[in-house]
Amino acid sequence: GGALVVFAILTIDKMKIDDPVGAISVHGVVGFWGLMAVPLTNDGTSFVGQLVGAGTIFGWVFGVSFVVWLVIKAIMGIRVSEEEEYEGTDIGECGLEAYPEFTGTRGSGRGQTPRLCSWGAFGRPFFQWRPKRPAAGVGLKRSVVPR
Repeated sequence: GGALVVFAILTIDKMKIDDPVGAISVHGVVGFWGLMAVPLTNDGTSFVGQLVGAGTIFGWVFGVSFVVWLVIKAIMGIRVSEEEEYEGTDIGECGLEAYPEFTGTRGSGRGQTPRLCSWGAFGRPFFQWRPKRPAAGVGLKRSVVPR
């Protein structure tokens, strides 16, 4: 399973599928391998039965996830503002840059005081101190990060 996940991550990256944390590779590909490996060690199962089970799991998870995302989108939205996209949600949610040495949007980040950011329901903080935001489009610059 460990070797398979490495090849799955590389393949999914080459297919240009957005999977930043490798969840499809770990849970999807290696999970499917785990289901299909059961008949190799258990005479009471068949590959057809395992394929039906995998299809059932996929159908259920896809359907329920689709409905949940639609409800979340209708209630509170699933996208941040364009300003927060460029600025970074670490600034919008916690008031400081997570990796200032890579982004360069606010300098080195040295001397900044971390601010309280305790996470509440739906990924929104219960309490936070936010610095005053610049006017739309002011002070924002795109940074290029080499891959």
